[in-house]
Amino acid sequence: MGWIRNIILLLSCLFLVLPAYAESKCSFIMGWEPWAPFQLIDSKGQLTGIDIDIMKAVFKKMGCDIKFQKTPWNRLLLTVERKGSIHLVAGATKTAEREKWAYFSDSYRSEKRVIYMLKGNSAKYPLKSLEDIADSDLKIGIVRGTSQGESFDRLMKKPEFAKHIIKVTRLEQNYTRLLKKGLYGFISDSVSPVTELKEKGVFDKVEIHPLVVHESKVHLMFSKLTKKPADVENFNQSLKAIKASGEYDAIMDRYTK
Repeated sequence: MGWIRNIILLLSCLFLVLPAYAESKCSFIMGWEPWAPFQLIDSKGQLTGIDIDIMKAVFKKMGCDIKFQKTPWNRLLLTVERKGSIHLVAGATKTAEREKWAYFSDSYRSEKRVIYMLKGNSAKYPLKSLEDIADSDLKIGIVRGTSQGESFDRLMKKPEFAKHIIKVTRLEQNYTRLLKKGLYGFISDSVSPVTELKEKGVFDKVEIHPLVVHESKVHLMFSKLTKKPADVENFNQSLKAIKASGEYDAIMDRYTK
């Protein structure tokens, strides 16, 4: 009877091990919000875009599952920081404040922050630097929680500059205020608003000011509450692999050519 007891014990151990093994495959949840051409729902109802397609390719290379959860930007950042139930944020600028609660991957693309104005207004406001905003009657919109660069952050600590900045919760609010002349301009990346304003048929009413607010590298951000540096390194190695294979360039070409 001893051998029967040993078999039962062995089978019991297997039942304990198998579920753990089944759950050992890495799994990630990435928050997103509409931000064409980086994150969007296409005409077929599929989630796609530059960031989404890159992440799908990288996580497939990692051998990991990735799921996407639509969440407004401010809530998304707070969830990553305070709960960790959303693990990832794409399109993130690395800042000292964010590094307190998030790990950052290697850069996977670049981004330029610029000022959008009604057509003809750039000539009325020949800004040479951000500091010039404080000496003007300009009102500039930004989306709350987005980073405009360290120089902008330093200036925001000065009341004479900060009084010119209007914070909104969604980029669309800046479009509306600009077109109704409630704002003189707003800051965003150099790609997304162009795509959306063209789709709305109003881009001919808007121009980009020559002043570049900030240029930066864009990263994937990992919550320190639920992910580890090893996850970041796995991502970085897989990102290098899809770049070496040409898959990364193929994704970029789909949206930029």
